[in-house]
Amino acid sequence: MARLGAVGCVLLLLSAPLLAGEATSVRSYPLPGHGTLELTVPSSWKESLSRPPADLPPTIEFSPDSGSEFVVQVTPIWNPAGDVDPDLGEPETIRGFVEKLGRRQLDHAVETEIKLKEITGPRCRGYFFTITDRAPAKGEWKYLTAGAVGVDGLLLSFTILTNSLHSDDRDRALRMIKQSRYAAAAPSSEGTAGGD
Repeated sequence: MARLGAVGCVLLLLSAPLLAGEATSVRSYPLPGHGTLELTVPSSWKESLSRPPADLPPTIEFSPDSGSEFVVQVTPIWNPAGDVDPDLGEPETIRGFVEKLGRRQLDHAVETEIKLKEITGPRCRGYFFTITDRAPAKGEWKYLTAGAVGVDGLLLSFTILTNSLHSDDRDRALRMIKQSRYAAAAPSSEGTAGGD
């Protein structure tokens, strides 16, 4: 009887990640003139895309299918000159960007300093932090998780707003960032025609 219980426990432990997992889909976001960003997004999340004028980066916002438990915002940032910028993916560049972002949030936070955590995935690496809003207004979120990762020369900035520090949605959002992929635009062939 004890042996059957042990087998049952093993099966339960092995199946738990499958039961806890949520279906995802790979969604592509064309960045006109700058390639394509791909994110593996929980299928139940809805999205909206905000495209500013000119050549400014868009912001992709994710939220639950219903309710307001969280908001996730992702903004790809590229070199204004239009070229892939390897410096955007450098750990020192990303760390400095995230530290500056975090320091601007401290005036309204319970925390008195920013504690950076590393985030890495198959094609990205960066940093993030989480802070607690000292006095969130009605309808606002208590926790802010923000950071950035370098993805093949693209800087991917992200913000996750939740009311629970141990939110499954926060974990899903961080997983989505870890799995991000970027394909740079093909070089323009203008001015490269041969045969004089």
